[in-house]
Amino acid sequence: MGYLSIGYTLLIMIPVAASLAFPLFSKRSQEAETRATIQQLLQACTAYHAEYGRFPYDDLNPVDRELSIRDAISVFQNRDITQNRKRIVFYEPAANQTVSGDLVDPWKTPYHVMVDGDGDGKISTFVVPVQQRVLVWSYGPNKQNDYGTGDDIASWR
Repeated sequence: MGYLSIGYTLLIMIPVAASLAFPLFSKRSQEAETRATIQQLLQACTAYHAEYGRFPYDDLNPVDRELSIRDAISVFQNRDITQNRKRIVFYEPAANQTVSGDLVDPWKTPYHVMVDGDGDGKISTFVVPVQQRVLVWSYGPNKQNDYGTGDDIASWR
């Protein structure tokens, strides 16, 4: 009967252990998905800049600024031909990544994109300037904007 008792105990413990591990696995999976999307957005911004010599909407306001994620996606998907005259598709999000036209992270908050509109090689809108031409971040699991700190998932960290 000893082996039966041990087998029964293991049979009970395995699902319990799996249920405890699932949230940790799920959080890591969400963070990995977010990092992948951030990289894709960085690549789309970089490719757009390489093609046009500027970032979207630079002609309207050439300063460091945050792009509307909805407008940026519209440009990158070739839906805004005033900003993408060559009709190049720079980025195509998965269907489950958009909510009401916004590109959202796994926690359903919009991504954020800031660009170096003045061309000085840094973005100076944070407390400490960041030496990057493009910054992309997600609020992360707490759904609060920590401007790339805290649990935010950011392209420059």
